Formats: sequence, C-alpha cells, structure tokens
Amino acid sequence: MQTVDRLGIFERLKHSIQLLACPPEVQLNLLPSFVCKADELALDFDNWREVALSNFRSELTDDQLSCLDAIDRSLSDLTRMEPKHWTEYAVRKSEEWKRLRTFSAAALESFGWAREVPPSHAGEYVGSPAKGHIRVERSLSQEERILLEWLLARSSSDVSPSDITKYKSQIDSLHVVAKCGCGCPTVDFTLHSGQKRGASDIVAQAGGKSPEGVSVGVILHAREGEISELEVYSTQGSDVSFSLPIPDSLEPNE
Repeated sequence: MQTVDRLGIFERLKHSIQLLACPPEVQLNLLPSFVCKADELALDFDNWREVALSNFRSELTDDQLSCLDAIDRSLSDLTRMEPKHWTEYAVRKSEEWKRLRTFSAAALESFGWAREVPPSHAGEYVGSPAKGHIRVERSLSQEERILLEWLLARSSSDVSPSDITKYKSQIDSLHVVAKCGCGCPTVDFTLHSGQKRGASDIVAQAGGKSPEGVSVGVILHAREGEISELEVYSTQGSDVSFSLPIPDSLEPNE
C-alpha cells in the first residue's frame, strides 16, 4: 500500500501560497524565464491545493478551508478575464494580483506559516520555451549589445563589482535562444553551457520610452552566474508592439 507523504504535500502547499503572497518581483524571479509565469503561479497552487484537499480535508479547520477557497475563487475570477490579466505586467501592477497576495497572506496566517520567500522549484521545469516564448537561434543584435553594456554600467547596488566584470566578459559569447511571442523585445540568452533555468537575480533595471513612445521597463536578469534574459515590458499594460529602447531614452532604477 502506497504511503501518502503528508509532510511533503503540506510543505509544497505552503511554498505555493508563500509564493503567491510574495512581492511581484520575487514571484517572477523565482520562476524560469521560459514559462508563462502567471500561469505557473496559479497552477502550482491549484495542484497542491487539490492534493492536500483530496487527502487531508478533514484535518483542516473551517478558517483554513475558507482561506484556500478565497485564493481559488480569486484565481478563477482571473481565468474568466482577458489574457492581459495573465501577463507579467499584470502580476506586477493589477489590483486583482494585489488582492490575491492579501488572500494568500491570510491563508499563511491561518495555517501558522511564515510569510517568507519560499525555496525555488525552478529546477523542476524542463524542456523548450513554453507558452509565451518562441525558440530562436541567433547572435545578439548591435542594439541588444549596446543596451546590455549600458545596463551593466548602471547595475543594481547589491551586485558586486566582480560579478559585473564577469557579466561584461560574457557578452561576446551570448546567443539569443528564445523571444517573447507577444511582440515585445524580451529575449532569453545562453552561453556555451546551455540556457540556465534557476531563479533570477536582477542585475540592472531601467525605465523610459521605446522609439514608438511606449512607456517601458527594462530588467537584466542573471541565473546561476550567467546573463540569462533581457526583459522589456510595457508599463502601460497595452498590447501594442514596440521595439527595443535605446539607452538615451532610459533612466536607471534602483
């Protein structure tokens, strides 16, 4: 007879709720770049909620069940909305995702679990780029190279000088291996050793305008010590396509 891993199931349920309660940048950074991150936030909770309720519903208090239901209803409401509510911009900015963090914090309290950053399970994701990303194979464009160099010269304060030197030395060896399918200029990189799948470290951030006048944010990510992604997103939340901003149109963020 197979034994159900009660402790393991509740540990993963806890991690899924902790991630839903985290600030948006933490949520997005703990997931690999090749997945649809909003989807995975919802799917991870839905999976472990179902497993926990199927096996241990009778052990849960009414308050705990109510809190889990509140998260589930909130995600169901998002599912009935337009696709724009499932973008990374929406995770960062929308009132629906902010409300979901509040429900998740309440659920953590009902279980007596700490509101803290959970461990990353990004290593469980394998395969080619998933929904939202398209596989490509090319060298860096000159515009991408210039923007990378500009960002590395204006890195976040918590990135060490030695890491910046290391990242600068990687630029000549970077290849573009995936791009976002929505029309934005976001791209994923790889070095000789293959694309990294771990949690993201933010190397630099900036904000400004695209050549088309669209307000954009720019984030340079590293994973496992390698430059892994140049994320460029509209801060207007629109679906209009836009091209890579030039450094003169950007201001670095901290």
